[in-house]
Amino acid sequence: ALAELEARLAAPTRELLRGDARRLAERLRRAALEAHLSQMEGFLQQGHFARRVAAGAGADAIEGDLELIRSAWAELGLDAELVARIDRLLAARIHALYLGARALVTESWRSRQRALAGLAGQDLLNRPLHALTQEEIERMKEVVEALARRLKERLGRRRRRMRRGNLDAHRTSRRSLRYDGLPLELVYRRRPRHRPDLVLLVDVSDSVRNVARFFLHLTWTLQEVFERVRSFVFVSDLGEATPLLKEADVHRAVDLSLTGRVVSLYANSNYGRAFAEFHARYLGAVGPRTTVIVLGDGRNNRNPSGAAYLADIKRRARRVVWLCPEPRRSWGFGDSLMPTYAKHCDLAEPVITLGDLARVAERILG
Repeated sequence: ALAELEARLAAPTRELLRGDARRLAERLRRAALEAHLSQMEGFLQQGHFARRVAAGAGADAIEGDLELIRSAWAELGLDAELVARIDRLLAARIHALYLGARALVTESWRSRQRALAGLAGQDLLNRPLHALTQEEIERMKEVVEALARRLKERLGRRRRRMRRGNLDAHRTSRRSLRYDGLPLELVYRRRPRHRPDLVLLVDVSDSVRNVARFFLHLTWTLQEVFERVRSFVFVSDLGEATPLLKEADVHRAVDLSLTGRVVSLYANSNYGRAFAEFHARYLGAVGPRTTVIVLGDGRNNRNPSGAAYLADIKRRARRVVWLCPEPRRSWGFGDSLMPTYAKHCDLAEPVITLGDLARVAERILG
C-alpha cells in the first residue's frame, strides 16, 4: 500500500519525505530563476514572490499530497502519537522550504538595492524608507526633527492667518477716528482656535516597521499642534501606545511601541481583526473633530477585510486618512486590500519616502 501511495505522490513530495535537501534546493533555485524576481517593485512584495518561488518548487503539490498521506496513515491504523510526530517533521520540512524561498527572494532584492545604491547617493528625504540601512536610520532621526520644526513653523504661520477671520467693519470704522476717519488700521474678527483631535492606527508588522518608526516620530514631535493625540499599534491584535508616546525621550518611546511592548509582533497582519477590536473598545475616541490616520500596506493575508468597521469610523470622524507605504500601482496586487479600504477614506496616499510623508503631513495638518 505504501509503495502504491509513493507512486501517486509528486516528485517534490517524495524528495521531502526522503529529506533530500539538495534536490529541493535545486528546485528552489530553478523556481527563483523562473519567478521574474526583477519585477519586484518594492520590499513589501517579497512575501508574494517568496510564495511564487515556493509554489514553483512544488510547495502546492506537496500540500495537496499531504492529504493523501494522512488518509493512508488512517487506513493503516498507525499509532496516533507516531502519526503526530511524523506530521510535525513534515510540517518543519515544508516550513524550511518556504524559508529557503524567502531567503532567495530577499537576497535578490538586496543585491538589486546594493547595485542601485552604487549608482546614486540619494538625498535621505527621497530614499525609500523601507530600504534604509541602520546608519541611515540613525541619521534620519535628526532629519525628522528638523522637518517637524519646519512644519510647525509653517503651520503656525498659516493658522495665525486663518484665525484672523473676516474684516470687522464696525471696529475698523471706530479705529479710523484716530486717523481723521481714514481706515489706516484694519480690524479683523478673531476666529476661535480649535485644534483637531488625532487618532493613529499604525501597522507595526515587519514589512511596515521602518515607515511606522518615522511616522510615529514625526507625529510625536508635532503633537502640540493637536488638542489630543491617541496612538494605537497593531499587527493582528491592537493595543494603545499613547502612554508610551508621552515619554520625554521620543526615541525610546517609539522603540518600545515597535518592539512588542504593546502587541505581539509574531503574527500575520490582520486589519479586519484590528479594526473590529478598535471599534469594540475605542470607538469613543472618534468624534466630529477627530482626524483618523491609518498607516499600513493594507495587506491582510486573505483575512476578512473589516471594511464595515472602517466605514463606521469614517461616519463618526471629521476625516479618515490612509497612508500606504507602497506605490499606488501595487494596490490590489496579491493580498492587498487597499482599493477596498480607500473607498472608506477621505484621502488615501502612498508614502514611500520621508519627503512623501512631509508633503502629506502638511496637507493633513494645514
